[in-house]
Amino acid sequence: MSDPLSRYRRLSDSQRSIVMIAALYRVGIQLSMVMDLVKGMKWRDERGKAFYGRLRLADRDRLIKEGFLVDNGNTFKAHPDLVEPLTELAREEGVLKGFIDLAIAQFPVRALHHANTAEESRRRTLRDVHFAGMLNDEELIRLALGYSRGNYFLLQEDVAEGIEEILGERLDLMSPQLRVSVLLPLAQQAERNLGDDRSAYSRLEALFEQLGEGVLSYSMAVRRFLRGDLVGAVRAGRKDPYLSSSMQGIAAFMAGRDDEALTHFDAALEVKRKGTRKRKVHLSGWEGVIHFLALCRKGDAESRALAKEALAMERRNDQRQPEGAAIFDVLGDFHLRLDTLLNVNDLDRRFSARESDADDAWVELFRLLAIRWLGGKPTPARIDRLRDMGKRAAGAGFPWFAREAGQLLKAWGDKRDSPADLDGSDSVPLLTNLYVPE
Repeated sequence: MSDPLSRYRRLSDSQRSIVMIAALYRVGIQLSMVMDLVKGMKWRDERGKAFYGRLRLADRDRLIKEGFLVDNGNTFKAHPDLVEPLTELAREEGVLKGFIDLAIAQFPVRALHHANTAEESRRRTLRDVHFAGMLNDEELIRLALGYSRGNYFLLQEDVAEGIEEILGERLDLMSPQLRVSVLLPLAQQAERNLGDDRSAYSRLEALFEQLGEGVLSYSMAVRRFLRGDLVGAVRAGRKDPYLSSSMQGIAAFMAGRDDEALTHFDAALEVKRKGTRKRKVHLSGWEGVIHFLALCRKGDAESRALAKEALAMERRNDQRQPEGAAIFDVLGDFHLRLDTLLNVNDLDRRFSARESDADDAWVELFRLLAIRWLGGKPTPARIDRLRDMGKRAAGAGFPWFAREAGQLLKAWGDKRDSPADLDGSDSVPLLTNLYVPE
């Protein structure tokens, strides 16, 4: 929008009030709420008369048509180019703090009386974060999100997305704890949908290096593993005996050194036994997934029995590590079918059944791997989806996902160009070939 303030000043009093409040509110707002806020602010026209009762839907529609507002379904927002200039104008005119106090009092987060409560609650939470950001008050941001000073916390991904958008560059001025709370869910979201988050992820890596090993070590080790940085994954866990052994086991397995991998996993199990004082323990999360695969690849009777036992313990585990839990479920389905010799024609239908994690590309990859291991072949639609995932993985910095996707496509006779650079794949054992169907 060219010269937004000049255009704004040419509007009528009532129209300016709608745009100003939409800009200060930032998240979606309804005209009835604007009317209540204009009334509460006691704004008057040039004749000194209240005009909140003269605000009309026709004004809103005209402002949308002329580009001052953006239609957002049942709400509307100010054009992004107007948010900062009008915020500064409100600050200069001395009305910013009064507006924030009024909006929070008039439309509090936890006093909702309409059908779409969850969405409006989220919207108002983001609004309060925006208000706190305008006041440069991180403590208010924490209060809006319901967390105390100094704690690490993970936000829901849609809230993290909203906060990153709202705070923009101001996020980098906030505490490391708050930045991690926003950036880590976004990294996990990018992993699930193979999004290219390398710019945001580099900020998370810088934070980890700044904060050092500690509470973030496990999460950073997993982030690096999924992005193919096995050296970095091992380095992230170097000061924690359990994590160090687990990541060394993963790195050894991915390089095809299975005996070494199992030795490291045994060391991780021993650390866990001492920590829990339990004789029977198993590895959960991604380390549990890779441990299971290492046992499967070794393939002797003892290893198969240990793999089966690990799956049984994971099914009974009421404190599952979220990282990799859904993949453990896929492996459990696979192992069950391996034991029962289910007809391969039922495989694709079985591994398509759960919709709750349908958007998780890694779960889908392991479902397709299981179909391959059991001698089945997915539908053409799923092969096309795999091709798309492989391309996205290659472009977004997930190299071993792309490599496995490429090999699965080749195994199923897909003759089109590979979605990934497979140079050197012969020297690295592939999960695609963990079980070779007869």
